[in-house]
Amino acid sequence: AALQPERVRDTLQALPDELAGALDWDDLALHQFDPLGLLKTLSPGGNETALFQHPQQIPWSLAITATKPLISFQDCADFYDAVQRTIQTEFPGETRLLLTGRPAFTAEISTQMRHDMILMVVVAVTLASLAFWAFYRSVKPLVWILLAQFLALGVALLGARLGIGSLNVISMGFGCILLGIGMDYCILVYHHFASPFRDNASVWRRLRHGIWFSAVTTAAAFLVLAFSSIPGLRQLALLVGGGLLASAWFATWLLPAAWIPNPPKGVPFLHRASHAVAGVMDKRGNLLLGLALLAALGAGHRIWRNPHDFYT
Repeated sequence: AALQPERVRDTLQALPDELAGALDWDDLALHQFDPLGLLKTLSPGGNETALFQHPQQIPWSLAITATKPLISFQDCADFYDAVQRTIQTEFPGETRLLLTGRPAFTAEISTQMRHDMILMVVVAVTLASLAFWAFYRSVKPLVWILLAQFLALGVALLGARLGIGSLNVISMGFGCILLGIGMDYCILVYHHFASPFRDNASVWRRLRHGIWFSAVTTAAAFLVLAFSSIPGLRQLALLVGGGLLASAWFATWLLPAAWIPNPPKGVPFLHRASHAVAGVMDKRGNLLLGLALLAALGAGHRIWRNPHDFYT
């Protein structure tokens, strides 16, 4: 409420009258620190000076200027850490000196976000690896799949960095999307080379075309975001779009080169389950297609009738 335009205008208009009388150094320091009078809202009983009980010789605020422009979040974090180290060196055990301003906010928020995003990627890789091992009980193919995924992610990061010039931690965190879709491509290739049809060139050609069709269409859908006015969405578009194409390339080139000489051995029950599911899809293909069309028409009708439901 104290930041509403009317309140701010009234406060600033009354400020010259408050400073027109006898000068009080406490009032001048307080107005320099809090020109909008926000401390009146925060302090009990409206006594803003009660929040500051430091001796007169100690300044309430101190402006610290960096020797170079603080552009990236890492620059802000390094500057923030340097100031904190200086405070602890000069005033051991001091807890009353607090830091504020853009570098402090950027350092704190970005450092925590980077930690969260790295944790997300590690958890995603761990869960995908555990799921693969639980179903396939094989470690060597998993190593090849993870190698392909990390190479694809590296290509995506390089391409997005060259295309945009900078990446924020949120866009990098959404790199988990690449891991999920890229794992699908790699597992399809694994199933093919672990099946009796591994030497059938026509089957491999159809699977390869399907993977590339999926990668191109999904990447094109994400690349539409490259025309957004929001920098984070443009970064995400290049990161995910380039990463999907790289995932398809490594899945259809690197993995066959590793598995053609020594094909992996599939788990028997997975072959039986996949044959059963494929049989149902062959017999009920028209029914499944009709249900998909009905679902698409229902979703389109709801969007047309109530578009605001999808934006609240």
